[in-house]
Amino acid sequence: MPGQRVNFDIAASLATWFDSEGRWLITDATARATPNWHGGLSMRWAATRHTSLGSMRIEVRNDSTAPKWDWLEEGTRPHMPPVAAITPWAKDHDIDPWALAMIIKKEGTKAQPFIDRAMRDTEPLITPGIEAAVEAALSGETP
Repeated sequence: MPGQRVNFDIAASLATWFDSEGRWLITDATARATPNWHGGLSMRWAATRHTSLGSMRIEVRNDSTAPKWDWLEEGTRPHMPPVAAITPWAKDHDIDPWALAMIIKKEGTKAQPFIDRAMRDTEPLITPGIEAAVEAALSGETP
């Protein structure tokens, strides 16, 4: 009918997709991409949907309380770490803690940019769901 106005509720369709499967896809993929030692970082991912005034933003964050996880993400300059602090990790990896401390003192630690890797690994998993939700809204399907 000429002049007929059509409403596409893309936000509702995307919200339905996110709440039903998107949240799980995002948190699972980011957890798998995260370096894991005793679950300190990988089990702390959360994805939250924020909706207001017809827009939606998805926030992905790592709620880890693991000390200095940013050092893992960004690496460090050479420094002398407290041997007691690195001993549990060193022993789990069959490395002499003092030898590890001397390497860190001389070389620092290499960056392990797991956040970017997690986002990059997640994108191809969520794109089809987002596209399907938009297509459903445009075709008039109810979410």
